Amino acid sequence: MMKNYRLQVINYWSPELTGFTIVELLIAVAISSMVFLAVISTYSMTLRTLEKWDDREEDYYLARNIFRKMYVEVSSIYFVSGSQLVSGQQEENDYNGWGGDEKSFSFYTTAKSLYFPFACLTKVTYKFIVDDEDKKLLIREEEPLINFALEENRYLKSYVYGDNLKDFKFQYSDGENWYDSWDTQQASKSLYGVKVELVSSHEEKFSTIIYVPTKI
Repeated sequence: MMKNYRLQVINYWSPELTGFTIVELLIAVAISSMVFLAVISTYSMTLRTLEKWDDREEDYYLARNIFRKMYVEVSSIYFVSGSQLVSGQQEENDYNGWGGDEKSFSFYTTAKSLYFPFACLTKVTYKFIVDDEDKKLLIREEEPLINFALEENRYLKSYVYGDNLKDFKFQYSDGENWYDSWDTQQASKSLYGVKVELVSSHEEKFSTIIYVPTKI
């Protein structure tokens, strides 16, 4: 007896075996794109935040460095009379004490020099300028009271103390009021303190007040 075999045909297109439709693929692509954009946006925002904090850290470091050096020097300020100036090297009218305006400040100090290994009175000048390339710079100049080089030219050291600034300003106090300029010879009172204001190129603002030691 012969057996009857039935040929069973499998329908590969039955609902149970179907794949993704075009609509489903489009929805999946849209969702993936949204997730990808969200990740990229978060990453970019994180990078911008890190860059901003790096800039702020740089600004804080610059301000602290400048203020710390000025504090040491101004706290050791020394009044030099005409009789103490060295004949032939510095004229009496070249410097008449502490003086300055909003963008520059000059004074003698007994603080340690940056260039000379010996202790001496040093004339220090800070000035905020705009160079030929329209770049704003804080310049620091240093010159000893006595010309140890024994040359006709003064032993002047000058360098850029800050080039990442937008503004820099001095103000001067007699203990009661603040002034935009100061001349020791013309002032009726002694210099009580100096206010220093700094604005970085990233619009960060810093300020400090340095008090000048005075006799009671």
